[in-house]
Amino acid sequence: MLRRSVGATIDYDMETQKIFIKNKFLDLTDPNYKTISVGNLILTKDGENTKVTGQLKMENMGNEENMVGANISFYNDKGEKIGEVAVTGTNFGNKSQTFEAVGTGDFRNYSTVQLHIGAVNYRVLGGGHGK
Repeated sequence: MLRRSVGATIDYDMETQKIFIKNKFLDLTDPNYKTISVGNLILTKDGENTKVTGQLKMENMGNEENMVGANISFYNDKGEKIGEVAVTGTNFGNKSQTFEAVGTGDFRNYSTVQLHIGAVNYRVLGGGHGK
């Protein structure tokens, strides 16, 4: 479980009207699968939902075309689950890759977050949600 903290600094360039994000370490892992890490989570309201943008990295992989199926769960300060997104893709590897996922409801004011890795390279992993 990871407590909420600022994961990146954001700068806005007035001239080009672009936002630049300076990334930090990817510090969210599933205790049952520690070679995959997630971080730099940015949550934005998307209608009635929340869009989660972040980065995922896999350690010690031979290529950058690995499949991952994961869930990221968000909790309030009482430990109640207030949102979840599914993160899936086939372009993950040793380099940090950006992902986007959308979850139902507004959970931007989360207190803690958990990562659960469910599948890697189409192999379903056993075990419960990350702690």
